[in-house]
Amino acid sequence: MSVAPKAATEVRDVHRIERIGAHSHIRGLGLDDALDARKISQGMVGQRGARKAAGIILKMIQEGRIAGRAVLIAGQPGTGKTALAMALAKALGEDTPFTMLAGSEIFSLEMSKTEALTQAFRKSIGVRIREEAEIIEGEVVEIEIEKSSDGGLAKWGKMVLKTTEMETIYDLGQKMIETIQKEKITAGDVISIDKSTGRITVLGRSFARSRDYDAMGPQTRFVQCPEGELQKRKEVVHTVSLHEVDVINSRTQGFLALFAGDTGEIKSEVREQIDAKVGEWKEEGKADVIPGVLFIDEVHMLDIECFSFLNRALEQETSPVVIMATNRGITNIRGTDYKSPHGIPLDLLDRMLIISTVPYTEKEIRQIIDIRSEEEDVEVSEDAKDLLTKIGMDTSLRYCLHLITTANLAAQKRHSSEVEVQDVRRVYSLFVDVKRSTQFLIDYQQEFMFNELEGEEASHGESEEDTQGAAMCCGENVISIGMERFWTCGQRGGGATAEDEIVQPEVMRTEQEETVEAATRKVSGGMSGDLAPTVNFDAKTGETGASPAAAGVTGETRNDVVEAPKVKCSAQGEEWTDPPLSDEEKEVFAGVVKGVGSDALMMEDMNMMRFIRGYSHEKNRISATVSYLRGMLRWRKTEGADEKMDVLVETPIRDIPRCPLVDPECMKPLEWYFYGMSKFGTPVVYMKIPTASTYTKLGLDRCMEQHVVEMEIIERIKMQLRYSGWKGYKHMMVIDMKNVSLSHAKGSFVGGFKKQLNIDQYYYPEVLSKMVVVNAGVVISTLWKMVKPWVDPITVDRIKISGSSHPVKAISEFVDPKYIPKEYGGDGELEPVMWGERYLQCDDDIPLPKLHRVGNCDFWPSPPPESEWSLLPEMPVKHQSSK
Repeated sequence: MSVAPKAATEVRDVHRIERIGAHSHIRGLGLDDALDARKISQGMVGQRGARKAAGIILKMIQEGRIAGRAVLIAGQPGTGKTALAMALAKALGEDTPFTMLAGSEIFSLEMSKTEALTQAFRKSIGVRIREEAEIIEGEVVEIEIEKSSDGGLAKWGKMVLKTTEMETIYDLGQKMIETIQKEKITAGDVISIDKSTGRITVLGRSFARSRDYDAMGPQTRFVQCPEGELQKRKEVVHTVSLHEVDVINSRTQGFLALFAGDTGEIKSEVREQIDAKVGEWKEEGKADVIPGVLFIDEVHMLDIECFSFLNRALEQETSPVVIMATNRGITNIRGTDYKSPHGIPLDLLDRMLIISTVPYTEKEIRQIIDIRSEEEDVEVSEDAKDLLTKIGMDTSLRYCLHLITTANLAAQKRHSSEVEVQDVRRVYSLFVDVKRSTQFLIDYQQEFMFNELEGEEASHGESEEDTQGAAMCCGENVISIGMERFWTCGQRGGGATAEDEIVQPEVMRTEQEETVEAATRKVSGGMSGDLAPTVNFDAKTGETGASPAAAGVTGETRNDVVEAPKVKCSAQGEEWTDPPLSDEEKEVFAGVVKGVGSDALMMEDMNMMRFIRGYSHEKNRISATVSYLRGMLRWRKTEGADEKMDVLVETPIRDIPRCPLVDPECMKPLEWYFYGMSKFGTPVVYMKIPTASTYTKLGLDRCMEQHVVEMEIIERIKMQLRYSGWKGYKHMMVIDMKNVSLSHAKGSFVGGFKKQLNIDQYYYPEVLSKMVVVNAGVVISTLWKMVKPWVDPITVDRIKISGSSHPVKAISEFVDPKYIPKEYGGDGELEPVMWGERYLQCDDDIPLPKLHRVGNCDFWPSPPPESEWSLLPEMPVKHQSSK
């Protein structure tokens, strides 16, 4: 009888994934006992004078001899200023509060600049509170739990605890039994019970039970059985920051704000009471105040009001050590026309200890490359390190360090475990540094949209007049070409190549031909075919402008826009677009276009109008609108929203549910879809809020990313409708709250909802015509009370909450019943378009129904015969050639 050999199981190494940051290799200042800086120690290289000065500051902070002082680290870019502050933070340890922020972080729409600085100051001051707690500590001998004999949920039981000297039986109540079961406590565990709170802490497992099992996990910890009495008094030390105490005492259930991040502005009276109480605790010996460190990077970004506040704040008794860093020389103080060293007022500079950093030498750059290569786990040959060192001397330290990881990828591409010179050369040719990029702009400045170089710098001796003539198309007279015109026509149309887009400098043409061609290309965005706008060119002035017919507006420039295009009316006679521009709005429109400047070229006309009308209540309407518009553009760049829209534009509607941007696990539970038109002529979006467990499973970051994708898809559909003849920019939403429970009231969900709400309010204003919340119970009323203060009053007026068991009653006020889905009690026979599980799983050959008669309120009707199935007129998509 033969026995088959046992199959060998494959054992794979589990690699721990760690984020490697720019300063993750730093572990301290690298000083000896005499506070002299070592050449290379704890990840620090060079800057020995600056490190020694920081070491003196460190010693004084640790001994409590210094507080309320300001230190400025000043030096050229790339000389290790932030690294020095990070080293100081690591040397201080976790007991000393250390807060980092950039100078631009304090400018927020939610709180004032001084409040943001005050909170940063309070975060940097710790309070070590000592108190005596009565605890029960022992080894579990036995646990007995009994249930009610009549089948009820009541439980009771007993637990035997022992030390080396005594043993006691404790009766257990319902909550204690639930805690024991939750912590999975068994006989042999050594536990500690706080009598005041009932909290149970598992200290480990008794050594006497170490042989109970043949195999145990690495998380099992063995400890000795406690000695002495079971009940003991133990001193417990809590370390909190003053800001955390402020938040907890600023409102009812303020501790929730610590988790949700919604601290808001805190009244000075609250802080004064807390300071008085902490002073009493300090006198009684119950607490110690720990002055920490506040590090403000890019301090030159603060304005004159912030500097004035710092002057006063540094003189307070409970002030931390403020360390600032800047790479500016003599420059303007932000908010004024006065110049000052480092962009900081002289009276504040006089209060500072200034630490200077110097550029790294070639030898020090080589040592830093060695450290970073080891930190990033990259094998680099000596010749490649020499080349990286030379690149670092010629360009910048940051640039040569960035090439390490990219060169490693190039080496892996050719199946090499070591980075060689050829890999460095390859990535050096692919990624340009600042100097080469600047030279490229100078050489090819005529081919870019904006050109401000003059005189000798302007394109190899060309006259200033010729240069301005070629660039005039970038002025305000063509800003009327909105982003929708670019989106509608795709990327330069079909068959265009990168070579077509750049005018070769070797080809000689007349100045007028070059100017006309450049202007045409810039205004049309490389459009081809019937959709490309025509360009009016004045040979005398060199000015260009899009014709009103091509731009879709009246007048010669964008400032001459008079009113929105006329559209068909609904059966009730209401226009399906907002009213025409008023005289005031015309002035605001012109001012906003001028304020936004070149960024207006990247924006659709309707987006401009949304912001202008959305912030009409602001006191200084133009400046407020410009500020919000610029914030929106920065956010879209950070979140990559424009890149997402580019993907959606090039994807047919039927394929959007399966495009790479869509996360099916996030989108399926929402079950959102378009269905019909409202009485106001806006498309209606239906959405179901998933259960709280869905958000817990997916995570906040994942849900936030998909929310941005969801908003971009809605804008993409509305863009398609405008392309088909619809003249609006708003939509109506019906939110189904059937799945909402008390679990949604947790801090994580509420905090996530607030972030989502801020995204919608600040970056997608005026897109909502009406929101109807259906199936809203008592829980929704409670949540609405929490959420309502965060919502703009104008938005609150557009929200209607209905707790009725007949949703059709609430929805029919704004939507004709024949356009309400049957699941909500309507008579709709339409095909729901866009989402749902069907479209996430459907085959490629299942098209969406054709869009009929947008102008008379038949939106997406029931599917016609298969012979008539087709998409609505798709925006031209850039097709890949067979090559």
